[in-house]
Amino acid sequence: AAAAAARHAPAAAAGKPAGKAEAAFVPSQADIQNLVDMGFPLDKVVSALCQFKGDMEECVTFLLSEQEMQEIGAKNKKKAGKSPQMQPQPRAQPQQQKPHQQQQHQQQQQQQRQNAQ
Repeated sequence: AAAAAARHAPAAAAGKPAGKAEAAFVPSQADIQNLVDMGFPLDKVVSALCQFKGDMEECVTFLLSEQEMQEIGAKNKKKAGKSPQMQPQPRAQPQQQKPHQQQQHQQQQQQQRQNAQ
């Protein structure tokens, strides 16, 4: 993970002109590992740490919001891809018992009560 993070760190800071006096921010291995352990992808972690200059709270907020936006996009794609036949159908209403079935049921209940006494 450390070697991979080192490869990503310069790429994240590459957008800055080389002539600037400000040195490119290099995130600490501990910060990288903490965020990766939380389940964020390494490339996104390194990019966020560089963007927010190691501010862990800002990084977590950014990474969570980005993750949420990706999940929403995936759900919308999934919804858009469904054909009308795949939409859930409303549940059928339970059928009413026919009069002769009700009568049989009542007779069975009476017999059970008599047997229990």
